[in-house]
Amino acid sequence: MKKLFHGLFPVLVTTAGFVGLVIVLINEIGNVRRASRAAAERELESRTALVRESLIRPLSRSDFPAVYTIGESCEADGYRLTVQSGNGRGTFFDSRRKSDDHDFLFSTAQVDAFTIRLGVPKASVYAAAKRGRLGLLLAGLSGAAGLLLLFLSFRRVRAKLHELEEMKRLEAFRRTFIADVSHEIKTPLTGILGCVELLQGGDALPSDQRSRLLAMLKTESTRLNTLAQGILSLAKLEHSGETSIALEASDLSSIATTAIERTQTKAEAAGVKLTLSVPTDPVNVRCNPGLVEEAVVNLIENALRHSQSPEVIVTVKANALTVEDHGIGLSAEDKPHVFERFWRADASRTSDTGGSGLGLAIVKEIVRVNDADITLDTQPGRGCRFTITFAKAR
Repeated sequence: MKKLFHGLFPVLVTTAGFVGLVIVLINEIGNVRRASRAAAERELESRTALVRESLIRPLSRSDFPAVYTIGESCEADGYRLTVQSGNGRGTFFDSRRKSDDHDFLFSTAQVDAFTIRLGVPKASVYAAAKRGRLGLLLAGLSGAAGLLLLFLSFRRVRAKLHELEEMKRLEAFRRTFIADVSHEIKTPLTGILGCVELLQGGDALPSDQRSRLLAMLKTESTRLNTLAQGILSLAKLEHSGETSIALEASDLSSIATTAIERTQTKAEAAGVKLTLSVPTDPVNVRCNPGLVEEAVVNLIENALRHSQSPEVIVTVKANALTVEDHGIGLSAEDKPHVFERFWRADASRTSDTGGSGLGLAIVKEIVRVNDADITLDTQPGRGCRFTITFAKAR
């Protein structure tokens, strides 16, 4: 919102200035209109006096041709001459019979029993004001067009700046991601190459040592494969905005049960008890069951691998699923980094406990594409509780 205000501020200032200028111009046009009328009335009174002097003799002598001549002369100068009888009801002469009185500004004078009316077209009186209105209209249109172009220009600038910021962010992410991937790949690759070199040059190796090297080779290969699969899974989830993820009504209890079954063997090998708590009735939520099951498996395996807890509890309640342990927990400083790629609470960032360091990052992306939310409650020495909240199925 703040960025939008900063982007629009110059446009708002320019608009305010333009509106103020329009108000000043409208006032000036009114002044021009009033001044034009006053000048026209003074000029009309002077001409009317001259025409009256010219008509005194022709009217007193009933010299009608002379009256017509004077009328034609007035008309040639752009004026309208009307001579009426004394009571004003009959028109003796009108140089523009088809003209409407409302279109003229008149001045009157008396010659014996006749009333002389000399008029000037209002169009000529207010010509300057009319040109001002036209100019204001054109200025308004050009000003509006200018403001629109200015606004579009600011939008383009903002879009370009946003694009540059996004490119910088992506470039920084790319460098960090490559550095992290290189770091994570280095350990298993070093182990694999070391085992291969020893096996290649060790024809006389004892069988027990050979078996140990082959076991290490399998372990490091598995770790490298897990890392590659994790990277591919993240890439697929992060680009899910370009494709649609099918969400459907699914029983959260059934998903949790399947996830427990998949991780039971690992839990037994680690000496950890898995506990499942689900309601008797189905808990239908809107999600992609396959992806959610993968997220729950990752949360359970994360607890098995890092929590040092004797028990991991999976609970389904309402439209939420919780994976909880009673292990070592996390500090307040570590908590914000939990869902980052390759982050580990262990400052040495080693992979001694197994895993790729991508499990929770994948969980976060799965939660995102399922239109769900995930929260973490943790304290040092009191374990971690991850809660995923879903939208209820309609």
